[in-house]
Amino acid sequence: MMGGMPPRHEPDMPFPPYAHVPGETPHPNKEGGHSFGKGDPACPGLGESGPAGNRCLWFGADLLDHGYFWEAHVWWEAVWRGSRRDPAHDAFLKGLIKVAAARLKDRMGRRDVALDLLGSGRALLGGGPGGGPGGGPDGDFGGVPAEVRGDPRAWRGFFGALEAGGALEAGEPGPRLPLVRGGGVRG
Repeated sequence: MMGGMPPRHEPDMPFPPYAHVPGETPHPNKEGGHSFGKGDPACPGLGESGPAGNRCLWFGADLLDHGYFWEAHVWWEAVWRGSRRDPAHDAFLKGLIKVAAARLKDRMGRRDVALDLLGSGRALLGGGPGGGPGGGPDGDFGGVPAEVRGDPRAWRGFFGALEAGGALEAGEPGPRLPLVRGGGVRG
C-alpha cells in the first residue's frame, strides 16, 4: 500500500502478534495460538451504540485494513452475535464477515472462493444488481447503515479493486474498507 499502513480507528486496541492464515500459522484458539485461553470477544450489538459508536465494529475495520482477515471476521462475528435481536443490521454484519472471509481466502490463494464470497458480501451490503438488502436500483450500498456509509462510489471502488486484484502476500493489506465515522469523513 502506498504511503504505509492506514491510520487506525481504535489505536488503543492492540493487534495480535500475527495474522492467522490456516495452514500457515497456529490456530488462534489452540495451544500456542495468539488467542489461546481468551475466548471470543464479547461485543455489544449495533443497536446499543449504533455503528459509529461500536468499538468492536471499528476494531474489525482496523484488523481488515491491516491484513488481519481471520481476526476481523472473529470481531465482526462477535458484533453480529450481539446484534441478533436487531435484524436491521443483520445483512450489514454478514456482508462484512463475508468480505473478511473473502480477503482471507484470497490471501490463501483460493481466488475462486474469494470472488464468490466477495459477490455475496457485496450483495448483502446493497452493492449488487438491484441493490441487495436495503440497496437502491444502482447498487448504492444501502445495506450499509447511512451513518457509516459515506460515498457509494468509494464502496464500488473498494469492491472493484478487490475483484480485479490478485492474491495478497502476507502483510499486504490491500484496499481500505470505506466505512466512515461522522457522516462521510474517514475516521
